[in-house]
Amino acid sequence: MVPLACSPGFYADSTKRKCVSFCDIATATFAYNSTTTKKCVTACPGDYFADNSTRTCVLKCPNIPKMYGQNNVCVYNCAYLSFADPITNLCASGCQDGYFADSSTLKCVLTCP
Repeated sequence: MVPLACSPGFYADSTKRKCVSFCDIATATFAYNSTTTKKCVTACPGDYFADNSTRTCVLKCPNIPKMYGQNNVCVYNCAYLSFADPITNLCASGCQDGYFADSSTLKCVLTCP
C-alpha cells in the first residue's frame, strides 16, 4: 500500500484513507508531525507525548495549564507513586537533588509542607 501524502496543514488518516486537518477524537488518534511524515497515530512514538487538548503529539507537555509527561501522554496529575518534576515536566519515581517528594500533591517541591 502506498503511503498517503498530504498537503501542508493536513495529516494522513490511514483509517479514513484521506487527508484531514485534525485527527479524529472518535478514533482516538493524534496528529504526529515529524520532519519526514505527517499522519494520525493511535499512540505517539518515541519521545513524543499525546496532548489530548490539541490532539497532537508534542515533544514537551503544555505549561498552561501545567501538564506533565507520563507514559507518552500529557497528564495534569502524575499517577500514584510518581512525582511531577518541575524541571523536566515529567512524572518520575523520585525527585532530583534539592527537591522533596510530596506524597499529598504528587509533586517535587523545594520545601516540605
